[in-house]
Amino acid sequence: MSASSARSTIAGRAAVASPAARRVQTADDLEAIRKRHAEHAANARHCFRVCMGASCIASGADKVIERLWQELADRNGTVELAGTGCMGPCSKGPLVTLAGSGRTWTHVKPDDVRGIVSETLAEADPSATPVPEGDLSGFFDPQTRVVLGRCGKIDPGSIEDAIVNGAYSALASALAGPADAIIEAVKESGLRGRGGAGFPTWLKWRFTRDAASEDGVKYVICNADEGDPGAFMDRSLLEG
Repeated sequence: MSASSARSTIAGRAAVASPAARRVQTADDLEAIRKRHAEHAANARHCFRVCMGASCIASGADKVIERLWQELADRNGTVELAGTGCMGPCSKGPLVTLAGSGRTWTHVKPDDVRGIVSETLAEADPSATPVPEGDLSGFFDPQTRVVLGRCGKIDPGSIEDAIVNGAYSALASALAGPADAIIEAVKESGLRGRGGAGFPTWLKWRFTRDAASEDGVKYVICNADEGDPGAFMDRSLLEG
C-alpha cells in the first residue's frame, strides 16, 4: 500500500467532495476548503500516522498500515489513519506515531497493532499485548526542519492535508496580483533551481509568460526527477 492510498476514511473525509471536483478560483475558495477539512480532522480524537518511506515499506510498513486499517475500521469517525512520507530514522522502521502527542512506536510489526490501539484508546482487550514506545529524541531534537518540516506529518497523497497545512495559499495570492510584479518579486528573491546550473526561477517564469499559446492556456510542470541513484531528494521535498 502506498502513502497515497493509505488515507483512511474513518474520520469521514470520504463524505467531503474532493477539491479536484470543484474549480478553485479565489483565495476565499481555498480558505473554505481548508476550514472544512480542518474541522473534519479535528473531529477525530486520535490520528495514527505510519511512515511509508521506502525503507519502512521494505521493513513491512505496508502490512502494518493494513492491520491498523482493519483494527480501526469500526471506530465511527473518532480515529484517523494516514500514511506519510519518510519520517527520517529509517533504521527504526516501521514507524507509527500518534499525531500531536509525541508518541512513537518503532520496529512495529503487524502483531503489535492491537496492543498499540488498545492502549491508546484505553480499551480493555485481554488479547492485546502492551507495546513499548520508542525514544527518537536523540534523532529529532538537534534538528530544525524547514523544507522537510511537514515530512512524516502529512499524507503526501492527500491534497486535503496539503491545503489544511497552507498549500497553494501563496499561489492564490499570486493569482490576485499583476504577473509582472510577481515575476519581479521572484527575481529579487534570488530563487534558483536546485540543479547544478542553478537556473534563475524568475527567468523560467518570464519565458512561460512570453510564450505563445493558441488557446491561451499554459502549463507549468514540476520536474521532480530522481536522477541520483538512492538520493530521493526531490521526492522527500514533495512529501514534506
